[in-house]
Amino acid sequence: MEVNKKILFVILILIIIIFMIFFTNKNLNSNNKEEREQQEQVEQLKEQLGITGNSHIYTIQEEYDGRKVLTIKPEIRYSIALAGIIKNDKPEYSEIDKLLESEPKGSGIWVNVESRDRFLEMLKLITKSEYKINDNGFLIIENQIEANDNDKKLQQIISSNKLFVVDINNKFYSIDEVTGEIIEYPFEDMDPYTPLEYIEMENKTILIITTNSKNKQNEKDIISEIIENVII
Repeated sequence: MEVNKKILFVILILIIIIFMIFFTNKNLNSNNKEEREQQEQVEQLKEQLGITGNSHIYTIQEEYDGRKVLTIKPEIRYSIALAGIIKNDKPEYSEIDKLLESEPKGSGIWVNVESRDRFLEMLKLITKSEYKINDNGFLIIENQIEANDNDKKLQQIISSNKLFVVDINNKFYSIDEVTGEIIEYPFEDMDPYTPLEYIEMENKTILIITTNSKNKQNEKDIISEIIENVII
């Protein structure tokens, strides 16, 4: 009797395993089919729109009027911008993975090494607490004095589960929508009144803060707008 129970138990386990394999394969086949259909649509839209970039960097987006267009995948755009910050120069596709081995790990506010002193000086214009940047490049509160609204917002950002990468620069690196080539985007030269540009991907955001080299903006206004408009 005991032996029969063991046999039934083994058979039951085998049936469960077979069902798991069946449904896993079914889901994989379904996902593969969706990916193939997506790639076919991308290829069709590329041909219609005269786009020549690598198909794998694009995703399909539907406009408000129902038109389908191709746009660069957020993770590709983010990776290229971050690789450019880490390299401090235009990255090549072939070196992006290697560069991103040095990307900041964790959450909070990470500041590029060349921007740290300037960023701390900007914070002093609108905060009461004292801040510093730790050995890992993250902003931390060094001395929590009577906090104002900006301090409270910064504390929320620092303790959130999101990552904010800060770089004070007059440009960043992006992708040409048509050719897929990595290009320099000199946003400050294009509009010296723009306080920042940002690139988002899920819980990660890159904030490119203007250097204000043409002195067209007030430094206090720049940092205030950034802190006020960061979405946690």
